[in-house]
Amino acid sequence: MINEPKLSVIVAMYNTIDFLPEFFNCFKNQTFKDFEIVIVDDLSTDGSKEFVKNFIESESSLNLRLIEGTEKMLPDKARQKAFKYCKGKYLIYLDTDDQFSDDYLGSLVALMETNNLDMAVSSCQRINEDSKKINKKRYLSSKTLPLMNDKQKKCLIRGRYGGWNRMAKKSYLEKYGYDYLSAELPLYILQFDENARVGYTREGCYYYRARGGSISTSKVPQRIADYDVLEPIFWYKKIQLSKRNKKVLGVYLYRMLLPYIYYKKYFVKDYPYKKDIKLVKKECNFSLLTYIKCWFAFEFRDKVISLAFLLHLNPIIFRFIKKYRS
Repeated sequence: MINEPKLSVIVAMYNTIDFLPEFFNCFKNQTFKDFEIVIVDDLSTDGSKEFVKNFIESESSLNLRLIEGTEKMLPDKARQKAFKYCKGKYLIYLDTDDQFSDDYLGSLVALMETNNLDMAVSSCQRINEDSKKINKKRYLSSKTLPLMNDKQKKCLIRGRYGGWNRMAKKSYLEKYGYDYLSAELPLYILQFDENARVGYTREGCYYYRARGGSISTSKVPQRIADYDVLEPIFWYKKIQLSKRNKKVLGVYLYRMLLPYIYYKKYFVKDYPYKKDIKLVKKECNFSLLTYIKCWFAFEFRDKVISLAFLLHLNPIIFRFIKKYRS
């Protein structure tokens, strides 16, 4: 009987052939080896699928599986499809145009194993299309936090992080019925569950590539137009929350959902955005006092943009949307 891998890496792939060699080299250089890679190709047209097929034939050191899509899925649905094939105890999704340090997977698995965690979070750093670092590493804390308490979980609202720096126990996600179709915001929400065991490691780093033409930038109008701002609230109301986490997560959700509402206003004609703003504020139990208390945790750009959304300063908001999201 073949032993099942300890970790499953989910990868949604679409037209990133220029970055695949570096991406796979990161896997080959990992100090931790007990993982499988499940790639779902979302109808790539640039030779990415053929590259992966040839790589599988020539490189036997990696446990890699390619699933060919039959219809256009976009990342969330592709990750859901990959999730069904995962055999590992732990899960994480990574993007093919990004990179990560040699100890990245190992540092997260070690933290999970040592502390019996449901989820582990890492630091990250942005890079440009030429793989040059364009800002400092984004640390949640000045030290590793093996098991966060309610007070420490406040740092989880800091910075702009993705699902790619959150490793989760598969059984934990299954407990809540999460399968990656709901995008990454529920991953943030589940961390605040009163019963969730969540830790943070300063070791290892994920390098997120900022580039034009990626799914996150080129598909924004379509994804925002279809976005249901009520779904994250469903996850928020589904989990058990302490009083502290309820307030902090309420602020976090309001900060995250308000931009989506404004984006939708920008892309969708006659969208009743004011109605959704009031609804989100009510359902998230938004507290201005808690918002002020959480202010220190925001990064400078997030402070400016967040304040603009909060005060409905439309000129600043739409300038931000046009620059970063269209």
